[in-house]
Amino acid sequence: MRTLTMRGLAAHKRRLVSTVIAVLLGVAFMAGSLIFTDTMKQSLAGVYAEAEQGTDAVVRGPEVFEGAYGTNHEPVDASLVRRVAAVEGVAGVAPRIEGYAQVLGRDGEPIDDITKGGMPAGAAWSDVESLNPFRLVDGSAPAADSEVVVDRSVADAAELSVGDTVTVLTSAAPRTLEVSGIATFGDEDNRAGTRTVLFTPSAAASMLGRDGVVDSIAVAAAEGVSEEDIVSRLAPALGNEVSVVTGTALAAENADRGNVDVEFFGVFMTVMAVVALLVGAFIINNTFTILVAQRTRELALLRAIGASGRQVRRSVALEATVIGAMASALGLIGGVGIAKGIQILFRGFGVSLPDGSLVVEPRSLGIAFAVGFVITVVSALLPARRAAKIAPVAAMRSVSVDRTGTSKRRIVIGLVMLALSAAAVIGGILGSQVPPVMLGALVGFLGVAVIAPVLARPVVRVVGAVLPRMFGVRGRLARENAARNPRRTAATASALMIGVALVGAITVFANSAKSSITESFAKEFRGDLVLDSGAWQYGGLSPALSEDLAARPEVGAVAGKQFAQAQVGDSVTDLSGWPAASVEKVFDLGVSAGSVAGLGNDGIAVATAYAEDHGWQVGSTVPVTFGTGATETFTIKALFDKPDWVGKVWVDRAAFSAAVPGSLDQSVYVAAADGVAATALESAVDEVGAAYKTADVLDLAAMKEAVVEEFATVLGIVYALLALAIGIALLGIANTVALSVVERTRELGLLRAVGMSRAHLRGMVRWEAALIAVFGTLTGLVVGLALARAMVFAIANSGTAETANFVVPVGQLVVIVAIAAAAGVLAALLPARRAAKLDVLEAISTA
Repeated sequence: MRTLTMRGLAAHKRRLVSTVIAVLLGVAFMAGSLIFTDTMKQSLAGVYAEAEQGTDAVVRGPEVFEGAYGTNHEPVDASLVRRVAAVEGVAGVAPRIEGYAQVLGRDGEPIDDITKGGMPAGAAWSDVESLNPFRLVDGSAPAADSEVVVDRSVADAAELSVGDTVTVLTSAAPRTLEVSGIATFGDEDNRAGTRTVLFTPSAAASMLGRDGVVDSIAVAAAEGVSEEDIVSRLAPALGNEVSVVTGTALAAENADRGNVDVEFFGVFMTVMAVVALLVGAFIINNTFTILVAQRTRELALLRAIGASGRQVRRSVALEATVIGAMASALGLIGGVGIAKGIQILFRGFGVSLPDGSLVVEPRSLGIAFAVGFVITVVSALLPARRAAKIAPVAAMRSVSVDRTGTSKRRIVIGLVMLALSAAAVIGGILGSQVPPVMLGALVGFLGVAVIAPVLARPVVRVVGAVLPRMFGVRGRLARENAARNPRRTAATASALMIGVALVGAITVFANSAKSSITESFAKEFRGDLVLDSGAWQYGGLSPALSEDLAARPEVGAVAGKQFAQAQVGDSVTDLSGWPAASVEKVFDLGVSAGSVAGLGNDGIAVATAYAEDHGWQVGSTVPVTFGTGATETFTIKALFDKPDWVGKVWVDRAAFSAAVPGSLDQSVYVAAADGVAATALESAVDEVGAAYKTADVLDLAAMKEAVVEEFATVLGIVYALLALAIGIALLGIANTVALSVVERTRELGLLRAVGMSRAHLRGMVRWEAALIAVFGTLTGLVVGLALARAMVFAIANSGTAETANFVVPVGQLVVIVAIAAAAGVLAALLPARRAAKLDVLEAISTA
């Protein structure tokens, strides 16, 4: 049986190659995503190790709380630098200060785009060589506060040389400084894709908002003093006001934190890989189902001459094992190319990534190979089991009847799975948990796949009702061929269904989000202009911009938004800072209780839904711990119903800035003074904002366009990655149609014998493929709409947004259907051509 199976594979190279390609692409995508993630993690880990290479100990403030972006530590009093230097065994110290610093190029524009992941940084230069990972390659260290050192990537991007002047934007007002030197980070041009400007420690403190404090203090031990020894000496000398860790421990801690930063890429790419493999699994299962159906006579004859059911099952399983091993091995090779392609794709969209060669870990290759191999073998188990049950008498039959389309059991199982899927998706989104959402989506896809054969026959007949009128007999035959074997039609369409469902869900959700954001802005924004930095988690605008704008007579109100993570009550959340006296002049908050005007330094405003969740009301006291360690008790003085733009929890700007010095404004919202024309206001704002080059001045229409552009960028990346899954699905359609042609060789020969022309035969096969593609597309759209609706529902009930529209972009969805149908026709071109070329006599004589 083993020899017979291997000869069978060699004799059917066409079906072997098409199935191998389907598995290969899925495995390559998974391997590529794992390699890409490993590369990102190792690049960051290498950077942190390089940064701490000469550091024996680090003195830092106590831990405040664990936030979404890592552990927050209190800053250290700058006076401790001298105390640390005086400890026995300390050979050198370096105060560490780091924050946002954006360099302007010769054209006056920023060299980094923070809207796409750019994280331009400013830091304090250290004269202690062992504690400074930057190495001068030209010029000298900054000797005065008017001088800076830039890394080589900054010098290249801004076309700078030693002696040139450069404008730097920080939390302070813009400053023009002289370039005293150019440095590299170790041997690299920058620090893992982060461009850095290096100031004197005093300039870093004033420009980065660290007056009187430093982020931490790096320590170099004297010769012969180990890391553990210096830590044991520093800890008792400094007391409980700070904590001391070894440089090795800090490097490992930072590497773990960097891995969390990469987690988004890892999860995102893994989801795409699972999608590709899931599509491939449907194709593999469908392929083996058809192969078993085609070999009914062959397998029955084997049973008749003595082969056992176990031998038949092993024969089919062996075929799957060979294909799985071969395709998975080839997929690993393709994974390296996929990983490189992912790097190019993200960089093409302007996303900042660390430099470095690809990292290929044996663990990642093993996972990708194992997943591809197991999915291939498991996908063939059911067909193998079915093959083992073929009775010898089946050799006497010429046709089989597919009754899956009327199975009540299938309907019940499918509906139960869909119900469980909906519960998992909604529960996962409401609980901000990714695993339940992924599991729910997977169960939903499987549920639709289970129930799809029941839907296939009626849907295909309805969709194909026009074909007999338009194309006569070939149209009717195409419709009936697609409908007569609902299991095969559904299995073939299921692969395409997954890709279309994801594309449809993302398209609908993106349009819903755009509509919700623009509508809420139009309804709640009372101002006239917005100065937007494009920042989210990093970067922003100097608070000096708000002060300059408020001084202009054309401006009636200015409200700059600051935000950071804080522990509010017993939970960590985003806390915003707004000027209480003017925020209602630019936003309709929907205040339901109390007043924001008198918030003061001890008041806090809370969204009504958020307050209800925590059992708060006006007059309740809420302890707040900021990331800097500052702890205050605030009294709730206002509840409001519209948190879309101001956030769920906020305090007055003065209280926020006192607790988090050096904070940047994410955006600044401006309202005109009474009687000031729009043109006069815009002219005044443009004049003030000219010095702050990262501030884009937008009116309401431009703000809507900016939202659309942000979504377009994200969608572009997602669509590019999903294209692979859809490509695999179309390959599956072509493969299934080709196998169907082989299976129906005698039938096609009879059609030619009774007068059907080659052109009509080609048309029949193409329209059959188009019907299968349309069925998969329509099914996918329904699933995608349901998934998108669940996501919008979850957001609407999470209390994070007052406006959550559900928008169905009919035009875009029609285009998706048309493209899928056209792609189905294209996928069937080669099988249709092969069908038309069948020799009539040979086809009729086929057993």
